[in-house]
Amino acid sequence: MSDPIQNSSSIVLFGIPLLAVLAGLLAVLGYGWAGDPRGRARRFAAAGLLLALVLGSSAALGASGILLDLQARPPRPMLMFAFVLGAVGLGLSPVGRRLATGLPLAALVGFQAFRFPLELVMHQAAVERVMPLQMSFSGQNFDILSGLSALVVGVGLASGHLGRRAAMAFNALGIALLLAIVGIAVSSLPLIHAFGEAPERLNTFVLYFPFVWLPTVLVALAALGHVVLTRRLLAPESGPLSSD
Repeated sequence: MSDPIQNSSSIVLFGIPLLAVLAGLLAVLGYGWAGDPRGRARRFAAAGLLLALVLGSSAALGASGILLDLQARPPRPMLMFAFVLGAVGLGLSPVGRRLATGLPLAALVGFQAFRFPLELVMHQAAVERVMPLQMSFSGQNFDILSGLSALVVGVGLASGHLGRRAAMAFNALGIALLLAIVGIAVSSLPLIHAFGEAPERLNTFVLYFPFVWLPTVLVALAALGHVVLTRRLLAPESGPLSSD
């Protein structure tokens, strides 16, 4: 198993962790500003602490080499997806309710725009053979459409040219594309190797830090965003969900 750190350009090596930190900070800012101004400092602090814990724990997971033990049972790489499940649970909690009711619909949609530059970095990773081709838009991953449509629909919502139906269409598209790339990524792990056993077809780069932040932070944030957006769209148009 080749070391993807040594084979990565600066764009890939620093692009993924930079996007993870920036997207995480956007989520922290969103939670801090959502809703009642009272307690804003407390919310900023709590969200910042949670982000630091997620970044730190997942970084330790990747740097420790635990994920590289492919013979262990249950499979060690599956530990990464505990972060995604945690994000879904957070979106279903009162935290998700505050985000859903306290932020503009345009912001909830526009947040997902980070997936556009992420896909550009992932494409470069595929070009450098750090990441399997099937996980880029040159292969079977079309999640770049989620990032682009988030920009277009977010601006349209903010300007008043688009409404709730556009947000619903975006949400359905984004969820479908997110599930698709997660399925491709999992199927490309050495445990399954659905796209072949050649090294360039195996998804092993996410087992290393900082690339472990792709599933544990960026995919988790995308999932959190869709859960929150779904809660907002399912709320009655005449009023928000009940407050915290």
